[in-house]
Amino acid sequence: MEGRLASGGMKAAVLNAAAGGSTDARKTAALGREIGASWVAVDGYAFGAAYVAAVRSGGLPVAQIDDNGVAGRYEAEIVINANLHAREDLYPTAGRRTRLLLGSRFAMIRREFLERKADRKRVRAEAGRILVTMGGADPLGLGPTTVRALRGLATAGVEVRTVVGPASPDGARCREEMRAASLRGEVIPAAENMAEHMAWADVAVAAAGSTCWEMACLGLPALLVVAADNQAPIAASLHEAGIALNLGRPDRTLASRIAAAAEGLLNDAAARREMRRRGRKLIDGRGAERIVRTLMKRRKGKVA
Repeated sequence: MEGRLASGGMKAAVLNAAAGGSTDARKTAALGREIGASWVAVDGYAFGAAYVAAVRSGGLPVAQIDDNGVAGRYEAEIVINANLHAREDLYPTAGRRTRLLLGSRFAMIRREFLERKADRKRVRAEAGRILVTMGGADPLGLGPTTVRALRGLATAGVEVRTVVGPASPDGARCREEMRAASLRGEVIPAAENMAEHMAWADVAVAAAGSTCWEMACLGLPALLVVAADNQAPIAASLHEAGIALNLGRPDRTLASRIAAAAEGLLNDAAARREMRRRGRKLIDGRGAERIVRTLMKRRKGKVA
C-alpha cells in the first residue's frame, strides 16, 4: 500500500493507535493540522460517529465513505456511497448539514483503469479468457473453488488467470487445482496491475466487492459471488441492471453454478456485448473528479 501511495505522489504516516478509537482520532486530527489538510477522508467500519465527531472537534471536516448506512449516526460533512442501491432513506440520522453523495456517479476508479478503457473497444466473438479474483483475503476459499469449477472447460481451450490477494493463503491450492484440471493459465499473487488483467479477460468470476465498479468501467462481464453480507446488495443491483450475473452466496452447488454460467456467457457474444455497454455507461470513471469538486466547493463555503 505504501508503495502505491508513493507512486501517486502521496506520503504515508503510521499512527500507533487502534483504528477508530479516541487516540486514533486525536492523532489523525493533529496530523491533519500539522500538514494543513483541508479534509480528512475515512473509510471503514471502525470509524463511527464518535470518531468522526472527535476529528471534527479537532478543527477538520470529514468525508466518510460508506456502503450500507449501518454506522448509526452520521456526523461527517460529506457521506459518499457509490453503490447502485444507495439512497437517502439509508441515512435518516445524517446531520442537517451533511451532504450525501449517492450512487454510481461517485464511484472512484483508479487512473490505471481509465487508461485501459480503450483496450476493450470490442467484444471478442471467440471468447475463452477468464479472470478469477476473490478479494484481498478470500477467507471462504472461493479462488480454489472457482478454478475447480472451471475444469470442465479445459478441453474448450479456456485460459484462466487467477489473482490471489495479498492476505489469501490459497495460492498453492489454486495452482494445484489448475494442474489437476489441465487448465491453461497462471496464478498471480498480489497483482499490482489488475487493470491489465481485466482488460485481457473476456469474463470475470469475482467476489461482489468494490472491484465491481472497476470491471463495469472497463466493460468486463462478471459472474459475482456474494462473499460477505455487505456484498449482497451490490450483486443484486448489478444483476438487475444487466451488468453482471449474480450467483449468490457460496453453497454446495456453487461450483456447478459457476461452470454453467461461465460456459453460457463465453458462448454468448451478444450478452457480453450488452453487459459491456451497460457497465461502461454506468461507470464513466469521473466519480473521484465529482467528489473532489464537491469537497473544494464545500471547503470554500459555497453551495455544492
